[in-house]
Amino acid sequence: MHFIESLASWLANFDTAEERRDAYLFVKTRLLFVSEAEMRYLVGLSYHDHIRNILLRRVAEELNVSDYSISRIVSSDSFKKAERKALFLGLSDGARVDVFRRMARLSNEQVYGTYLLSQEKSEDMVRELRQDLSSFERDSSKESFNTVFLLDDFSGSGDSLLRKEGGEAKGKIIRCLRTLREENAVTQLIDLNSWSVYVVLYLSTRRALEDLEERISDLWTEDLPECTVRPLYLLEDDIMVTDSRDPRFDELLERYYDESIMDRHLAKGGPDVKHGYAGCSLPLVLAHNTPNNSVYLLWADKPGLGTKALFPRVSRHREEL
Repeated sequence: MHFIESLASWLANFDTAEERRDAYLFVKTRLLFVSEAEMRYLVGLSYHDHIRNILLRRVAEELNVSDYSISRIVSSDSFKKAERKALFLGLSDGARVDVFRRMARLSNEQVYGTYLLSQEKSEDMVRELRQDLSSFERDSSKESFNTVFLLDDFSGSGDSLLRKEGGEAKGKIIRCLRTLREENAVTQLIDLNSWSVYVVLYLSTRRALEDLEERISDLWTEDLPECTVRPLYLLEDDIMVTDSRDPRFDELLERYYDESIMDRHLAKGGPDVKHGYAGCSLPLVLAHNTPNNSVYLLWADKPGLGTKALFPRVSRHREEL
């Protein structure tokens, strides 16, 4: 369905002309839409403007030179080895790992779309790594990856990445690192004595960043490596939909809310999703999907629901909208 058709259908949710006007003005003045081209632009920035700088600083410390000695660092064998010993894994389809690899011009054998690596794939990656490193080192037969970059497109609350549930740490970050550690006994994919981890988010809210940093501090254990979250673009709190900032649209969120929206996955974020999952209250739509952290009138859509969505959400879970 084209946007104008979807907009007309969505506006028909509301009973009065005044309510339809309020909803239309919200879309016109407050909606944040991130297009596919804009997301690809962020993916393109991720390596050359962010990840590469992390590697540059690490090698600068190793060589005991200034961060600004770019040419000297990049031309060194130390940087070439550090770059090759970095492993890049997608945390979701939204990571666009195929686009990332082409724009970063990295080896196929150090970039993969998921952290669920088969033993055969892990062994291939290690074999190719050691072969490439053999031109720098006399004996590369025991070399492994020592820096892991976990890529994802967006985080609104941080819950899917890392949270405390039933007294335990849950989420994609913990699951990924534990999976890599468990598989490492067979494949030696990672150098467990010196590995470090960076979570690279193309887009993140300020709330998600701060909550993730706090959770990492509270939930981390000694058997997991240092983990740092690096967002490319931060959405500040002033974009949130609130009763003081958007009083008329906030009334619509209350008036048309349908409890049948809820399921067991959404319930983890709170008693309702009037203002989105975990009350994030975002006016955000991504071209490939609408975050459930956004206000529900933008994304909530299922048979029997009292309202239709402007940008229906495609859920990761069958039970969820």
